[in-house]
Order: sequence, then structure tokens, then C-alpha cells
Amino acid sequence: MSELRYPNESKGYRDARAALLKDEQELADKVKSVAEKRRKLPLGGQLKEDYVFQWANDGKVGKIVKFSELFADKDTLLLYSFMFGPNWDKPCPSCTSLVDGFDRTWYQVTQGASFVAIAKAPAERINAWAKQRGWSQIWLVSGSETPYLVKLLLLQKSNTASTETCEQSRLLIKRRLFSTKPAAR
Repeated sequence: MSELRYPNESKGYRDARAALLKDEQELADKVKSVAEKRRKLPLGGQLKEDYVFQWANDGKVGKIVKFSELFADKDTLLLYSFMFGPNWDKPCPSCTSLVDGFDRTWYQVTQGASFVAIAKAPAERINAWAKQRGWSQIWLVSGSETPYLVKLLLLQKSNTASTETCEQSRLLIKRRLFSTKPAAR
């Protein structure tokens, strides 16, 4: 296969482009290495309680749901916390974009695990935003009346959790989400 070149490109450009490509490959290799280490992490501690949330999906808005019920028929729960505060008019645009993607690919997201998106806004406001965005597939809950808060959580039915709380690039969350699923381990 021949190397792609741009018309009239300079040697300086080609050298810089080759160096950038090398750096990009090293970064991709590092991300894969970190994901492998994450999959090998032991599970964390027990949850303090069976937290109570409110459904934010149509037909269930405001109804109580316990954390343990979010597993449904799966052994693993992925919980994505999107930034939509109790007094905010709209949620975070980056979080909205991610939830757009989760909703459109719900069949893939929920293959080996239950998936729930949670926010601190009241259930009625989450539901209104979901209708505006066309979210109809993924489960949505409000944590407005619970102390529970986390960015990303992988939970096994044994109530042991691995949490991700550090601030990381939103662009990596989908990759990280899928690399934590037990099937990826």
C-alpha cells in the first residue's frame, strides 16, 4: 500500500506528520494498557445502603426504584451520572451528547449489563429534557432526594462496586464504560 501524501507537501510537513502519527499510536497503546489494568482491578467495597431513586422515564416518572432493582435480570449494572443539577435549566451539553449516544445504541449498551443514566435534577425535569432530546430507550433516574453521587459505576449483584470519580475527558467515557463491563475483562 502506498503512503498517503498531500499534493505539494513539504518535507517539514511530512516529518512533523510522521512524528504526530507516532505520538498518536503511543497514546492509543497507552489507553489500551490502562484499560487492561482497569479490567484487572478487584471490586471495591460494599455499598452503604440500597439507595432509593425516582424513575424519570415516561409512565414511571416519580415512582420509587431501589438501587438493587436497577439490575433487572442482569448481574452487572453500569450507572452513568450526567451533570444536570437540581436548579439547572439544562444539563451539561457534553453529558447530553453522551446520553444521546447511549440512547441510540441502547441495544449494544445493555447486552451484558443493565444501564441507567442518573442526574440530581428532579424526575419531572429529567423526563422533560428526555422528551426534548428524544431519549426513549435507556433508563433514567433522579437522585435528587438521595445522597448517592458518582460519575461512573460498575456494580456486581454482590453489592461490590468499582467506581470512577476522577475528572477525565468526556470523549473517553464511552470507551471506558465498555472496557469496564465484565465481558471485556
